[in-house]
Amino acid sequence: TVPSELFSNFRNGSQDFFTLSVAGNRLSGEIPSLWNSWSSSSIAAIQYASLRFDDNAFTSIANNLLPSGALVTTPEVVFKLNISSNPLAGTIPDALFADLHGYEFYIIATNNSFAGSISPTLFDDVNATRTFSVDLSYNELGGALPATLFNVVGAEIFQFAFSASHNLFVGTIPSQWTTFPTTYPGMTGFKLDLSYNALTGQVPTLPLQGTVKV
Repeated sequence: TVPSELFSNFRNGSQDFFTLSVAGNRLSGEIPSLWNSWSSSSIAAIQYASLRFDDNAFTSIANNLLPSGALVTTPEVVFKLNISSNPLAGTIPDALFADLHGYEFYIIATNNSFAGSISPTLFDDVNATRTFSVDLSYNELGGALPATLFNVVGAEIFQFAFSASHNLFVGTIPSQWTTFPTTYPGMTGFKLDLSYNALTGQVPTLPLQGTVKV
């Protein structure tokens, strides 16, 4: 497991740039939260955080894996999280995306064993103000795609990317999934990858320049 003492040096410092990688090991148990050992002032100073837990044997995720948005006060924050290639199972935990506030978000959760349907409120607490990028490909997720999934993903997004390829989704692609970008007039990039599922029906028309793979 990852010892909590690993993060103790950051408790009282002012770390605006933080990167951690324990990728490519045989670590198991719960992917831990770093922020329990951080002071609120240290969290507030974050401008960039990159966390890599990929290619291990983790089986669960801490509830507050990313810091609470109430404590992140820097207006332009970048968070990158990679938990791919672990034996993580069950449904996608809402806590993974709870209370996220920042400038750019990149979350990679590919090649796990996540199963079940995606909650229509999974991204309700996400407030990205520039880039929103989530990759859930190569899992065992299934059921219908929730039409309202992207209703609340931020007040102003310029780059949007979502991949759920190589899963078990069925039914049609909700038209809302490609029309919601019209509420973001400044959006310059849109990528949606739903290839290698069991989807049927027509592909919704893109309202702006972007790509859809099915």
